Amino acid sequence: MNYLGHLLVLPDAGLTTLGNLLGDFFKGRVEGIAPMDLRLGVALHREIDRFTDSHPVVLRSVARLGPERRRLGGVLVDVFYDHFLAQGVDVEQLRGGLIEHVGGLPEELQGLPERMITGRWLGSYSTVEGIGMVLERMEARRKRIVGLAGAEAELRQHYEALAEDVAEFYPEVERFTKDAILRLRSASRAALRSGEGAG
Repeated sequence: MNYLGHLLVLPDAGLTTLGNLLGDFFKGRVEGIAPMDLRLGVALHREIDRFTDSHPVVLRSVARLGPERRRLGGVLVDVFYDHFLAQGVDVEQLRGGLIEHVGGLPEELQGLPERMITGRWLGSYSTVEGIGMVLERMEARRKRIVGLAGAEAELRQHYEALAEDVAEFYPEVERFTKDAILRLRSASRAALRSGEGAG
């Protein structure tokens, strides 16, 4: 999933939501990430990505794309899904619940949630033209990836079918997220108790 999907699937869990939203910015093992709520969010982000990347509905969406775009299918479908999720969502409404927790992020990431929201970064996903601009920016930042710019044509071509895919997939990822966060929290508590017992 892309940024908006990660945000909307767990919108009100504070620092855990920020970890889930910004999971791509954390490299390496999650065990070294502190505080605990941030670590849970990053771990959740990775589990959601694994669930999404192998899900039959997502794979079906990728298969809808033309052969020249299919090698970028995972990236494109993530962004296209965010377009449908953005319909009727007031991203600015979610801002307050996020911004008050940015102090728990590494210093270099503390300004990012504000930029994503007030800079209309996430809000731009609601139009096909906005998706076009997002894809252009992504290609400009990633010199080794060619073919993202202009790929909003695929979104236009397969619009109704992709909308149906999102409607089928998103309730499943919401259920997965609820189960995953409970499992991750339980494992974290057990690890903490085990560490206390060892001391």
